[in-house]
Amino acid sequence: MRNLWSAIIGCAVVAGCSHPLLDYRLVTGPDRMGSNKYQLAASVITFSHGKTAAGTPSAAVVIASVPVAYGDKLYSLAPASMYHNRLVETNIGVTWRNDTRLIQEIDVSLTDHGVQAIQALGSAAGAAGGLLSLAPTFDDDEARLPAGLPVEALLEGKVAGCPVADRNGPVRCANLAFADTADYTADIVIDAVPVDALPAAELMKSFSDSVYFYSACRPATVTLSPRHGAAITASVVVADPLWLETIALPAKGKIVSGASCGTSVASEAANLPTSFDYINALMSQAKAVADKVKK
Repeated sequence: MRNLWSAIIGCAVVAGCSHPLLDYRLVTGPDRMGSNKYQLAASVITFSHGKTAAGTPSAAVVIASVPVAYGDKLYSLAPASMYHNRLVETNIGVTWRNDTRLIQEIDVSLTDHGVQAIQALGSAAGAAGGLLSLAPTFDDDEARLPAGLPVEALLEGKVAGCPVADRNGPVRCANLAFADTADYTADIVIDAVPVDALPAAELMKSFSDSVYFYSACRPATVTLSPRHGAAITASVVVADPLWLETIALPAKGKIVSGASCGTSVASEAANLPTSFDYINALMSQAKAVADKVKK
């Protein structure tokens, strides 16, 4: 107890000593405590027709990276006991995306019971990149667009023509066929794992930390080739649940997930195709594609 009070007194003198602390656990059974639970995100690349200014379908093709829940593993995150954090109480509020266990937003604040002060150190910043691309118009109006391309299977080496690379190299997939249409094939190149990423096995154990863990973000280039006409290429960002990235929890502020991957505090205008509104609207389509792969 003497050491605890010494730490509290020291924090009263040293600015910025208070910090949030979360307990992470792999959920392995019934939960009677009502903990906040989440899943890591994977990605499905979807293909759809855009819309004209009048709201009618256009011939332009939209290629998007849409998050879906990865596997069956479920993780809980809860404020750590303030007695493990120098009498600093962490308070969080979690918002999920649609009807999933994918986190959209975490609202964080602190109550410092040692010095009776609420810290307000601002919001954290994170990584967010290009989310989707508007592709040129195809001349083949009768071609049927594929519903989507599950990236998870590509990263796990479950698809022929898509060898798994080590973390320092890109994943290159060539001439991928679609089960729901023979009108197109696709090539995809997924950049190397980010240098700061951690293996996802880190979340298999119970621990406390002052960061939020999320699926690593990897830029990807997608080329969609129709039976007739020229191929089109788009740049997206996909979530890789085999690797984790981190972002420090703010003492007071919000961590907001990017529309396709990553975390950020920057708001996204609802009228842009990179917004949550647009990507969330594609999540049902992406989930249907991912569920077919699991069967």
